[in-house]
Amino acid sequence: MGKLKELRSMLGEADPDVCLTVRKLVMVSICEVFKDIIPGYRLRMPSAKEKEQRMKQETKKLMDFEAALLLSYKTYLEFLEITAKRKTFGNSYRTKRLGFVDISLPQNSLQIVRAITKMVKNVGTDVQPKVLETFMALKIKEVNTEATDGKKKMQRKERFQKFSRRERKHLKQKEDLEKELQETRASEDRQKRLQMNTEIVQMVFLTFFRILKQDIKSSLLPVVLEGLAKFSHLINIEFFHDLFVVFNQLIDSGELTHREILHCIQTAFTILSGQGAALNIDPTCFYTNMYQVLLHIHAGSSPDDAGLVLACVDVMITRRKKQMNQQRVLAYIKRLTTMCLQHLPEAVCGFLAGTRCLVSMFPYAEVLYDQEAESSGVYMPYLPQPEHCNANSTALWELYALRKHFHPEVRKFANSVLCAYSASGRGHVSADLTKKTPSEVFSFFLKKELFDPNLPAKPSNKTKKIVSDFRNEDFKQYLSKHLGQ
Repeated sequence: MGKLKELRSMLGEADPDVCLTVRKLVMVSICEVFKDIIPGYRLRMPSAKEKEQRMKQETKKLMDFEAALLLSYKTYLEFLEITAKRKTFGNSYRTKRLGFVDISLPQNSLQIVRAITKMVKNVGTDVQPKVLETFMALKIKEVNTEATDGKKKMQRKERFQKFSRRERKHLKQKEDLEKELQETRASEDRQKRLQMNTEIVQMVFLTFFRILKQDIKSSLLPVVLEGLAKFSHLINIEFFHDLFVVFNQLIDSGELTHREILHCIQTAFTILSGQGAALNIDPTCFYTNMYQVLLHIHAGSSPDDAGLVLACVDVMITRRKKQMNQQRVLAYIKRLTTMCLQHLPEAVCGFLAGTRCLVSMFPYAEVLYDQEAESSGVYMPYLPQPEHCNANSTALWELYALRKHFHPEVRKFANSVLCAYSASGRGHVSADLTKKTPSEVFSFFLKKELFDPNLPAKPSNKTKKIVSDFRNEDFKQYLSKHLGQ
């Protein structure tokens, strides 16, 4: 352990001429040492009670060794974390002077993803979820959608066989010229970045699919579903059919949490809204599952669940406006206003913004404002299918209750929805908020943390009298006496 401490101290080398070389080699060396000396059983720090107990000399020696090993390992990981947060391992002058290539951040990401993919391949699902959560930090928006290098070469070879020798020579010269022009336009760097992004995404999805095939009950499943939802716009079309089959199996199994079901639904509709628009897939089961899940999400859930709901509504209804039928839209609008009664104020503002957006997008939704409209059937809110719950037979009475909400921002949103979204008048919301999407409204209030309604510190005399009467009288007598008032 003394030698390990001495080796670890070399990580703080400060000599500018050798610090990069020393630190790099010491990091790798310590890693190899830990791989050799870490035992096969789980290590933990001894408790204070265990330290006070009498023990054999061999046992105490082993306990001290394990404690020192854990402290050394913790220090080593902290150093790696600090180093990983730096964009480069040193300035460009030093890296060139020492013969190193200045590795950019997409390249670092590629190496990390390769290491994680290899780990999952070797040990299977016996990996901590935090390892896969590293993928969530990737910020990849586009990949190379062109043919792979092998296909390009085959296409080029087939195309060249159609021409004569003189024509092939001329085409080759033309390709060389185009290549030089691309280099002058700095398009080569972009192409390299796209190729690296493509390789990163392929390995990420390979890891996700490997976990889904091995064990759908794994503790890694929540991270996998969240990752698929985040990068669903980059999934290759070849995997679409298999993914939909897996999603249906997962949802039907009844073992997913509500958040995991939302991730499955978000991924499925992101695919259908993008490359999978031409696929012949009926998403009715996903609309049904989403409709059932919404009532189980409340203020006691994760704060991010409300944002996930709004993202699902956007990709399921807003972006698929032409594919929506009237009964389904009315049912979802009613369900959004119902959810407003069981969520925190920032989520309520987001749901009300979503309600406003849907009613303005589908004019026939105004029937939900008319309490005296004639319709056949009775509204059945607990019916699983939104198309058959008769949402056209109910009204958005929740908006009137929200006009008396304890928080002023909720009252403003409720009044604006009831006033046909006028930008002026009583209870109007600011012009900036009316331009935001429902998800942006939710994020705005969630980050701003201005939800302090400034409630009165002391109750009024009238409230004190009502509470006193309620305590002194029988509950039924109190209701019969004051119900008319």
